[in-house]
Amino acid sequence: LILTISQAVASSLDFEQVLQTVHQQVSRIFDTANFYIATYEPRTDEWIMVFQVEHGVRQPPARRKVSAGLTGYIIRHRRPLVMHNSGEITAFLEQQGIALIGELALSWMGVPLVADDQVVGVMAVQSYERENLYAEAELALFSTIATQVTLTIRNARLYHEAQRRAEELALLREVNDTLGQALGLRETMEGLIQGLRRLIPHDAGQVCLYDPERKLLTSAATLGESAASTAAEEYTLEEGYTGWIGRNRRPLLIEECATFSEARPKKEDAIQSGLLSSYLGVPMFFGEQFVGTLELASSRPATFDQSHLRLLTLVGA
Repeated sequence: LILTISQAVASSLDFEQVLQTVHQQVSRIFDTANFYIATYEPRTDEWIMVFQVEHGVRQPPARRKVSAGLTGYIIRHRRPLVMHNSGEITAFLEQQGIALIGELALSWMGVPLVADDQVVGVMAVQSYERENLYAEAELALFSTIATQVTLTIRNARLYHEAQRRAEELALLREVNDTLGQALGLRETMEGLIQGLRRLIPHDAGQVCLYDPERKLLTSAATLGESAASTAAEEYTLEEGYTGWIGRNRRPLLIEECATFSEARPKKEDAIQSGLLSSYLGVPMFFGEQFVGTLELASSRPATFDQSHLRLLTLVGA
């Protein structure tokens, strides 16, 4: 049966299809009316409920900090958990200082998904109707299945990462072609921001050019409905996120502008009005000389991630 599961989940590199296949195959052994797979993202220190079935109904994805729930405990401690009744679950949660997520189960079993000695997620099953449903034998079988699931999830994610990078390179070539057809500086800069919209989601963009004699960054182009509210005409090296980049010559990624204290935008009102919630900016260089900044803003928190930062840095180099 384990071989059958292994062959079934290995037959597809489509991540969603893999998750559905895992659920179907595990259902042959366990009651999976309440079952989930969560993936762990070390960059954000969060886990994501990528596949969850509750009372037989598929649930939408959910994102939580690694400190949350029994799932977070398994990720942090890299070991499985088996709970035989609701009293045992409640006592464990209280002992560990963990808040209950969702409905209290009568039986609960979860195992870490480990690939290349790194925890990549958790697979769990639970029952709201029966106590003492899982024991050592069930845990051993569930852990064996998890090993196959982990390998398949890792392969699917690597495949999609390769696909994403290929798509990014293709779009970058399109952006370069568009810039090559531009007639003036402003048109070129606006074309750059517009082209990036297909690669990185954003509401407003700005390109600033640096005058080393005046030590001033001046807006060369802005684009987006909220640009007028989030971007200024010029910045000293002490002003705004733009000045921070110019002063430090380093990229700046802000998931939540309202709580970020290392630098503040020149137009603080943009945060209060909800137009500026997350930000991504990189320095632009000509050879080793700093020539300006390339910046994107979003009204939604945590819009940008490390892949966006890597891509924008590549464009600005």
